[in-house]
Amino acid sequence: MQCSNNGAVFIPAFILLLQVFSAVQSRSSRNVTNEDHSSTELLSLDCGRNLGQPLRDGSKTELSEFPWLVLVEFIEPNGQVTIPCNGVLISKRYVMTAGYCVRRTNAPSSTSRNQMTVRLGEYDLVKKKDCVQTMNGSESCSDDPTRINVEEATVHEDYSPNSPGHWDDIALLRLSQDVTFTKYIQPVCLPSKSASADEGEFYVVGWGWTKDSKENPYPEKLKFKLPTVDFERCLSLFPNAREGQFCAGGAPADNFCVGHGGAPLMNLEKTNDGDTRWTVSGIVSFGRTNCIGYDSPEVYTKVARYVPWILSKIRA
Repeated sequence: MQCSNNGAVFIPAFILLLQVFSAVQSRSSRNVTNEDHSSTELLSLDCGRNLGQPLRDGSKTELSEFPWLVLVEFIEPNGQVTIPCNGVLISKRYVMTAGYCVRRTNAPSSTSRNQMTVRLGEYDLVKKKDCVQTMNGSESCSDDPTRINVEEATVHEDYSPNSPGHWDDIALLRLSQDVTFTKYIQPVCLPSKSASADEGEFYVVGWGWTKDSKENPYPEKLKFKLPTVDFERCLSLFPNAREGQFCAGGAPADNFCVGHGGAPLMNLEKTNDGDTRWTVSGIVSFGRTNCIGYDSPEVYTKVARYVPWILSKIRA
């Protein structure tokens, strides 16, 4: 090629190559970008806001920390309430949880026999009013929890409760009405397309049994900082694990043992403006069946892999 004849073509092509390279570089960043969520107006860009105090040692959360955590409930015809799982609010109309929370081995594929609901803005499962002592000795109380019926439960088409590796263990719960966001009820962010599930500091939040709670689940919302586990070690412990899953936990600070299925594993990601927000990287899938051997890791559904599926399912 001679520059005298093709220079006009060569320069635009070179500029185009730079633009493509720049786009690839942008995609490789772990920062959250507006582009990651602009494909649908149904997900709030004002998500994952850190409303609580800075993270401190210990397991108890602040009243306003992690306001996207919800309880998934089944209400029997006799009025009895069972709480099989945790979940996480991702928009004003949808909660994300594990597939097995909806399609359990011993449960019908339809939830028509039992009314399925979610409870939002909850903190203490025992107290009627959630209050904590502030640093200056005064009492701070949250709003009353909100219960909303589930209009539709969508489990991933390839999930089976009998699969050896609990593959595609994810579900969306469409609520019967829009959620009113408050200080204690907010959506979490979905991960960016380039987010890694094995880098950074991760926290699991939920309700469930701990190694110290013995016969009853701990009533208050808890958080635990977890390390992620190299996938090779994950495979050595769970040979049926595959792409779309990862392992986390097993550290001394990992106090949860059972009862927190469907709970979110989260980390803080940076935004373009230098701020940070919480994104849900994983959903508790399986790994522990009792409170013995709680020092082993658990398997999580990798949410980033399922963002296209989520966006294809949600609607106004």
